[in-house]
Parts: sequence; C-alpha cells; structure tokens
Amino acid sequence: MARRPSSPDRHWISNLPATTPVEGLVRSAKRHWCIEHGYRELRHGMGLDHLRTPPHPKQTQSRNLTRHCWTVSG
Repeated sequence: MARRPSSPDRHWISNLPATTPVEGLVRSAKRHWCIEHGYRELRHGMGLDHLRTPPHPKQTQSRNLTRHCWTVSG
C-alpha cells in the first residue's frame, strides 16, 4: 500500500542561472510542458505510442515544435 501526502509537493530541476527570476522559471516550465505535450499528441495521433526510437540526426520536428511553443508561451 502506498501512502500519499494530503498535499503533494512539486519540484522542478533547472539548469538556468540562479539569478533567473521566478517568472522566467515558470515560462521555461510551460515551454517544456508544451513540447512534451506536442510529442505525446504526435505519437498518439500517428498511432506510434508503442514505438520508442532514437531521434534522427536531421529531424526538425523538435525544432519546429520548440519554435511554436516559444511563440505561444512567450
């Protein structure tokens, strides 16, 4: 049986400079979430949920998705 706290804590690890304001950390977390969500949607929409393949060196999907997320959340 697992015990769960009544109010779970959420922690984020970042490699941003220590002087980064909280707003910058939140913006970065939102962008990260947007990218991860996009990948899940792409895999699910294409029926590739079960496949785990290494990225192709010239693959630009991540760049395009990252650019979109920066535009939307920035």
